[in-house]
Amino acid sequence: MKKRILIVDDEEIFLVQLKAALEAMGMDTSMAKGGLEALERLREMDFAVVLADMKMPGMDGLELLEKIKKLYPHIYVVMISGHGEVSQVVEAMKLGAYDFLQKPFDLELLEISLRKIFQTQDLIEENISLRKEVEGRYDFHQIVGKNHRMREVYELISLAAETDTTTLVTGETGTGKELVAKAIHYHSSRKRKPLITVNCAAIPEALLQSELFGHERGSFTGAHTRRLGRFELAHQGTLFLDEIGDVPFSIQGKLLRFLQEKEIRRLGGNKIIRLDVRIISATNQNLAELAKEKKFREDLYYRINVLSIHLPPLRERSDDIPLLAEYFLVKYRAVLDRKVHEICPEALNSLFQYHWPGNVRELENVVEKAVLLEKGDTIRRFEILTPSGGNSLSGETSLPLPGDADLPFKQMKAEIIALWEREYLRKVLSRNRGNITRAAKEAELNYKTFYEKFVKYGFSREEFTS
Repeated sequence: MKKRILIVDDEEIFLVQLKAALEAMGMDTSMAKGGLEALERLREMDFAVVLADMKMPGMDGLELLEKIKKLYPHIYVVMISGHGEVSQVVEAMKLGAYDFLQKPFDLELLEISLRKIFQTQDLIEENISLRKEVEGRYDFHQIVGKNHRMREVYELISLAAETDTTTLVTGETGTGKELVAKAIHYHSSRKRKPLITVNCAAIPEALLQSELFGHERGSFTGAHTRRLGRFELAHQGTLFLDEIGDVPFSIQGKLLRFLQEKEIRRLGGNKIIRLDVRIISATNQNLAELAKEKKFREDLYYRINVLSIHLPPLRERSDDIPLLAEYFLVKYRAVLDRKVHEICPEALNSLFQYHWPGNVRELENVVEKAVLLEKGDTIRRFEILTPSGGNSLSGETSLPLPGDADLPFKQMKAEIIALWEREYLRKVLSRNRGNITRAAKEAELNYKTFYEKFVKYGFSREEFTS
C-alpha cells in the first residue's frame, strides 16, 4: 500500500503543481488549504508525511507542526520555508520537523527526502513486526502443558518477568529451560534490550573468562584487539548462563563479584566497568549437591537461586503428551508443508509407553519425523531408534485401546487419556494400600483433586487393602 502525503499551503496554485509533481513520482497525495483543514484531513485518513508551508494565515506551519507531533507523533513533517525565515526553521527543527526545503526548491531533493522517510518507516515497521513475532514465539503459553506442575511454572515465569530477580531454571536436558529464559526476558521491561546466551559447557575453560568478561589488547597471546565480553553486550538486557553448573571454579568468583557489585573488569584490564544486566541461569545438575561436594561455590549458588523454576521431566507429566503431540503436529505440518491432520489412537497410545529420557525435545523430534515420513493424512505409528537400533515404540502396547474403535478422534483420545489416568491412579493406590492422603502426595496432586478422581473411576479402599 502506498504511503500517503498531505500537502498543506494556502496558495492553491502551489498545491496543485506540487500534487501533480508528486503523483508523477508515483506518490499518493492529498491537499489542505491551511492548518485547520490539515488537522481535519489527519483525523479522516492516515498519512505518512506532511509537507507544510511555514507561513500561512490563521494557524501557521509551526503551530501545525506542534499539534501534529503531539497528536500524531509517528507522522514525519517536512517544512517548506521562504527566504529570511532561518530563525523559524531552527525552531521547526527543535519542534521535531524531519527536514525543511526553501522555496523555490528542487523536486529531486524533495523526492530524496521523501524516499529516506519511507525507508526509515519501513525499517521501523519491520522492527516492530519482528519484535512482535519474537515476543509471540517466546510467549510462555508456547511452553505447552496443562499439567498442574506446568501451571505452577507459568505463574513463576510471570513473577520472574515482573522483576529483575536473579533466576535459576532447573530441569533435565530437553525440558525447555532456554525457552523459559526467553519467555521471561521477552515479557520483562528489558524486552527491547539484548538477550545474550552463553552455553557454559560448550566453551573451554581457557576461553570462557574472555568470552564472559572480554579482554584488552595484548592481554594474552593472540589478543590483537580489545574485545567486549557477553556481560557488556547484555548491558540493560539479560544474560542467560546455560549449564552454569559447568562453569569452572576459577571463574565462579568473578560471577559472584558481578552479582554482588554489578561490575566487571576485562581480562588484562584495570578499568572497573559498571553494568546493568539481569542474570538468568540454567542447569540440569543438582547444584546443592555440587556445593556440598565443594565443586560449586555455595555463596554463588545462593546468589543465582533467588527465584527457582523447576521444569518437570515429561515422564512426570505424561498427561501433557497428547497436547504436546498435537501442538508439534500442527507446527511441523506447516513447516514441512504436509497434509497430516491427526494422529491415530493406536499411535497416540504408544507414546505413553516410552519413558522419554530426552523429554519434550525428544518428543518434538519424534513427531517431526513422523510428519515428514507420513504420506497420508493420519500418523499411524511413531519411531524412536534406540542405541541398539530397535524401535522402542514398535510392538504391542501394555495399555489397550477402548473397545469402540469407531469413535470420533477427539472422543477416542479423551478415552485413551482417561484409561491411562485410571491405570496410573490404580498403581499409585496399590503402592499406598488405598491410603488416599499418601497416594495423592506421591502423585503430587492435592487431596481434593485426587479424591474426585478416586470417586470418578469408582475405586474403593477395600480393593487395595485386601
